[in-house]
Amino acid sequence: MARIVVFGEILWDCLPSGPRLGGAPLNVAANLSLLDNEVILVSAVGKDDFGDKALEMLREYHVNTEFVGRSDYPTGTVEVSLDEEGDASYSFTPDCAWHNIGGTMGSRRLPEGDALLYGSLANHYERNWQWFEEQLRSFNGVTICDINLREPWDLNCARIVSRSAQLLKCNESEFEALTGIKPNPDNQDLLATVRKKDPSFPEQLCVTFGKEGAIYISEKNEIFQGSTKSVEVVDSIGAGDAFLAGLVDQLVQGEGCLPINFLDRCCAMGAEAATRSGALPELS
Repeated sequence: MARIVVFGEILWDCLPSGPRLGGAPLNVAANLSLLDNEVILVSAVGKDDFGDKALEMLREYHVNTEFVGRSDYPTGTVEVSLDEEGDASYSFTPDCAWHNIGGTMGSRRLPEGDALLYGSLANHYERNWQWFEEQLRSFNGVTICDINLREPWDLNCARIVSRSAQLLKCNESEFEALTGIKPNPDNQDLLATVRKKDPSFPEQLCVTFGKEGAIYISEKNEIFQGSTKSVEVVDSIGAGDAFLAGLVDQLVQGEGCLPINFLDRCCAMGAEAATRSGALPELS
């Protein structure tokens, strides 16, 4: 069993059908736990009903909440709008608990693990990044950054956060924003091209292309491609997070020996998530 530490926001997606627990790091943490990993979530919630319910639900998913602090700020929420194709847009409420994870953690240290997963959203807040960047220096496992460019976001900040990881995961539009290069799933020189231009760029890369699947390039420049089967989309919330959980699980459990079609499984997890409402998988 792998031990995976996840850092980032906890919030409630306010959908037309009602509030659903979410936040990209939380979604990935729940999916990783259901894949039989030990998962520790580092975050913050308010001292309110949303905070109580979030902690209760996380425990139902067997996610370790020891490092989820209780803040004087309210638990985060986000208004979610869906278009006719089920694609989501987001409007975040200001001054929430997850904006101040670093302040809530204080002098506490990040727990050890086989992998550390984090995004760019929470790290746009200086108090979070100051605390978290220091923790990165002493973390011994693999570091994985999931860039999540939600408004408002700062390009320079996103680049700094993305380049702090060994592995960067992003979608095609996020990759283009970060590098100025339009990616193609058939471009096997993609990572080498970027690293030649910017040697500080992560040594591993995964780019998702929606219905066109995904590509993963290892530090040895091994190329893996995954395809996505057509599904009836209910909403896209959490699809990328389910994909990422599959990717992290395969990389950590595979210990450098990956089957050629491993990315197909990750794409299948993302597609399955798009067939249901909300981000979290149902508990059996």
